[in-house]
Order: sequence, then structure tokens, then C-alpha cells
Amino acid sequence: MKVYATTYKACFLQAEEVLEQFLKGKSAESNSILQADKKLTENEKKIQAEKKKTSELEQEKATFKKQQAEMKRTIENNRKSQEKYMKEMKEKMEKERKQQQQEFNRTLDCRMQEQKYLLEKGHKVKAELMAKTVEDMKKKNTLERDANIQTQKALLDQCKKLKSSNSCTLL
Repeated sequence: MKVYATTYKACFLQAEEVLEQFLKGKSAESNSILQADKKLTENEKKIQAEKKKTSELEQEKATFKKQQAEMKRTIENNRKSQEKYMKEMKEKMEKERKQQQQEFNRTLDCRMQEQKYLLEKGHKVKAELMAKTVEDMKKKNTLERDANIQTQKALLDQCKKLKSSNSCTLL
């Protein structure tokens, strides 16, 4: 029985060693699997982070394009408003100029008729005074008309400058 016990003990020790080596091998394999799993998890996290970053950049790009389109619409609307305003200003100035000229022509006709009447009635001195008044009126009208034309040109030049500088403010 002693031999049997010694053989059993030797087998048991040998089995224990084999088991221990097997477990060590499995432990190394297990650690390898665990490391690979950690690496995969880290890579998945990196991929998810990159996807999120890409998505955010695409959203920013889309937002930027929308803002750019809105800005173009605003600039176009402002340009149209300026053109409309300039057209209205030109029309208004032309209308005022015509009204002033008509008023001047009526006044001038009146004064010339008065001068003619005075000459016919023999009031030469008064007629000469009236002629001088008529000439003064003509000179004054010419000066006013020239000043108005200069003012109109200055306003139109200012509008053109605003338009060329893409300014959004109107006069």
C-alpha cells in the first residue's frame, strides 16, 4: 500500500503541476483576450468620437451655408431697395424741377404782360423797372436751377457710392 500511496501521491503532484501549467496558459490567453477587448473598446470609442466630430462639422457647414444664403438674400434685397429708392429720388427731383420751371414760366409771363401793359400805357420808367425785375428773375432762376442740378448730382453720386460700397444704409 505504500507503493500505491507513493504512486498516487506522485500522480497527484504531477496532475497538480499539469493543472497549474494549464491554468497559467489559460491565464496568459485570458489576459491576451482581455487586452484585445480593451483595445477594441478603445478603437470603438475613437471611431464614435470621430463620427460625432464629423457630424458636428457637417452641421456647422450646413448652418454656415444657410447663413451665407440668407446674407446673399439680404444683400440682394438691400440692392433692390437702393435701386428703387434712387429711382424714386430721381423721379421726385425731376417732378419738382418741372413744377418749379412751370411756376417760374407763369410768373415770368405775368411780369412780361405787366411790362407790356405799362409800355402801352406810357409808363416807360415803370416798364424799364419791370424789365429789370424780369431779367433779375431769369438770372435768379438760372442760379437756382444750376444749384438744384448740382444738389441732385451730389445726391445721386452719394447714392452711387453707397451702392458701390455695398452699404446697406439709405440716405
